[in-house]
Amino acid sequence: ESPWVVQDDARQFIFWMQRWQNPELFPNDAIADYFQTVSPAGFKFIYRLADWGGLQPLTFHKLLPIPLFLLTTFFCFQLTVALCPIPLSGFMGATLLNLHLGSVDTVYSATPRAFAPLLSVAFLYFWVRQSWLCWLTVLIAGLIYPQTLLLFLGLAIAELIDFKKGRIQLISDPLRLRIHGVTAGLSLSLILFFALSISEHGPTLTAAQGQTLPELLDGGRNQFFSQSIIDYWLFSTRSGYFPRSLLTPLLLIFGFALPFFCCWPNRFSLVRSLQKLSLFPKLLIVSTFWFFLAHSYLFRLHLPSRYTHYSLPIALAVAAAVSLTIGLQSFPRRYRRGLIAGTLVVIAFYPLLQSGFPVTKYKTAPQPELYAFFQTLPTDSLIATTSSNADYLPMFAQRSVLASAETAIPYHWGYYQPLRTHIKRLLVAQYTPDASQLQQFLNDYDVDYWLLSPDTLILETLRKDRWLRQYQPEYDLAITNLKAGRIPALESYLDRCLVWQSDQTYLLSADCIRAESSESVSSLVSDN
Repeated sequence: ESPWVVQDDARQFIFWMQRWQNPELFPNDAIADYFQTVSPAGFKFIYRLADWGGLQPLTFHKLLPIPLFLLTTFFCFQLTVALCPIPLSGFMGATLLNLHLGSVDTVYSATPRAFAPLLSVAFLYFWVRQSWLCWLTVLIAGLIYPQTLLLFLGLAIAELIDFKKGRIQLISDPLRLRIHGVTAGLSLSLILFFALSISEHGPTLTAAQGQTLPELLDGGRNQFFSQSIIDYWLFSTRSGYFPRSLLTPLLLIFGFALPFFCCWPNRFSLVRSLQKLSLFPKLLIVSTFWFFLAHSYLFRLHLPSRYTHYSLPIALAVAAAVSLTIGLQSFPRRYRRGLIAGTLVVIAFYPLLQSGFPVTKYKTAPQPELYAFFQTLPTDSLIATTSSNADYLPMFAQRSVLASAETAIPYHWGYYQPLRTHIKRLLVAQYTPDASQLQQFLNDYDVDYWLLSPDTLILETLRKDRWLRQYQPEYDLAITNLKAGRIPALESYLDRCLVWQSDQTYLLSADCIRAESSESVSSLVSDN
């Protein structure tokens, strides 16, 4: 409901869309230009369509998860029933997957990755049914979340290969050959198109570069490399094989029981009715292949975790549903109904028992009155700040910031290298005791306003700032200056150049700082 609430990652991908309502917003803004450029065409079209219909991006991104969840539910139900032809299994598969997706913010983010579960489960259903709609899914994925194309390509190739008498050969079934052959060709064509497209924000960060950036090391804003081998390869959000929420809800653990049931078809009669179980090993092999390839070619295939963190929970939810159905059906009829009811009650009450469910990561902007003030200022205003408020200003104040922690994404070096320089110079200017150095910074970047929290210039506050700590040696220099009692030049302008104030924030006019600095220099020359 609140106009001041936005999803965490949407602060990156949504704010620039306000240009549709007012083309004068974010002029010459490299951050806005970057996120507008890297947003896939299909993703932009969906938001543009909603904007034409009267739903502004900030509102639409809160509504988008609803159809995404509904469509994911539909396709997961159909997929599970295609494997195990009992509606109960479809219900449990869809519900378990929804409970898992409710435990992470993927769908709630309403960013391109929000479409990954839907695209994946839809493709798997058409893959199992050997439907030409695989082609449509591939096209949509290429327009919205191209990374899923690698998974689709691998599955299509896996379906085209047949093993006979120890030899690898193409399948002979004309229908399968046509469906999966076209799927593979279309996926590969789209992958090559994106790979050969020259990005104005390239080149992509290399592994060697990344290992030198504190941002990607332990404690960094975008931590990727970890000193813990187990964490790095298994559980890290960006580099690990398994999502930490893999067994959320815990009922997903029954997915590992499916191979056991399949070994005893005489004991569990429903096993004979299962179809296309090759989905699970093929999906596991393909996901694992791309995971390790992404590690081998960091960061050209983006983050390795993207190739397992979406596919494994889907496979586990479907497998768990099939296993639970087989297990329940194996009990005598007089007990079966009660056991089914009990299982459904456990599933239904899970959201009430799970603390913090659902995990939406919605953020409430802290200072609406500040954003309202900024909206009265010229649209080309540029704000310099190291405050966490910088993450909200483009979305709610509709004004450009020089840098922010939320938008400091390092994977495209052509974008991040200059931004990193801006942040380091901003850090120096904020804590330098030299007024001329501060004025030089304001002139070089044509800053209009400087936003400060009351305790920003205090040593203890800077020591706790994990984001600024990444930028060396400028951070250590600022710490040294404060330790030595050197007062930042910026502090002397707090009273003279203040244009807006609250308990949490001081807003200074950069023009006033320039004028005051010039007068000080003129006075010093006259005295000499």
